[in-house]
Amino acid sequence: MDSNLFALLERRCGSRDEASATLEALSLDLGLPGGPQTYSLAALALILRGEDSQKVASQLEWNEFEELCAKLLSAAGFQVTRNIVLTKPRKQIDLFARSSLMSLAIDCKHYARAIDPGALGRFAKDQVDRARLYKTKKDHFGPVLPMILTLVESTTVVVEGVPVVPILKLRDFLQTINPYESLAVV
Repeated sequence: MDSNLFALLERRCGSRDEASATLEALSLDLGLPGGPQTYSLAALALILRGEDSQKVASQLEWNEFEELCAKLLSAAGFQVTRNIVLTKPRKQIDLFARSSLMSLAIDCKHYARAIDPGALGRFAKDQVDRARLYKTKKDHFGPVLPMILTLVESTTVVVEGVPVVPILKLRDFLQTINPYESLAVV
């Protein structure tokens, strides 16, 4: 675990034991049995405790956030593949999560602030394009839901037909999404 993030969490919690207990409780809340202590989990705990999200996100690498997203999806029963590169045209899907009912083409965004609505619209359109290209290039059958996972947004919204889900809301989203809904499923 990143000693800076854990040290900050330890100071905010008052002790190492309390910081560890906080991470354990957060792991269980997110559906991660066993409570893995990762950089991104400490970052989430700090944000939940009111720490400045910009400060926290600046200490978190994109791949650490992506790793936590993959672990959460795996814990929810999805088979997860990371960093799929498609060619002609070249596009990348951060995470592709597959279950017996549906597949998710996910773009992970760990920005320090809420994403500007205009940029979010562009990200959503790009993710739809990536999901369509994946279906074509990989001969994938069944629905693929393009989605965006974020670090700091507080609520789930749908932009250009693409769910934008805060990581802290992922478990609830996965439990309530109807794979037969027509949310930009390609």
